Amino acid sequence: MRGFFRQMQKIHWRQLVLGAEIILLFGVGFLPQFLNITANVTVSFVCALQVQAFRKIKGSIYASIMCIGDIRSGAEAFCRCCVTRNKNDLRKFFSYLGIVLLFGAGACAEKRLSGSLA
Repeated sequence: MRGFFRQMQKIHWRQLVLGAEIILLFGVGFLPQFLNITANVTVSFVCALQVQAFRKIKGSIYASIMCIGDIRSGAEAFCRCCVTRNKNDLRKFFSYLGIVLLFGAGACAEKRLSGSLA
């Protein structure tokens, strides 16, 4: 998609990816129970799109669908900052911390919503 839509002026190719993700995940919500395998494949495909399209934030590599690597990268930036006193490493640490906290907040919100709907 990136190569094909790179020259578009009005819309960025990542916005097209995000739009496709929204449409696919919205559609998965309406699939009947007997199509669980189809739902699983679709969600896995959306995750692959997400990993491929959204790799960096402020120049640092991050994982947008899981937080284990982000926790590791944040801890590494924090340790480097403690040793070198480099403010850029401190900024990276806070960026990773924000990503992990937002990931956790989203997981908690989903848990509360799914618990209240069940």
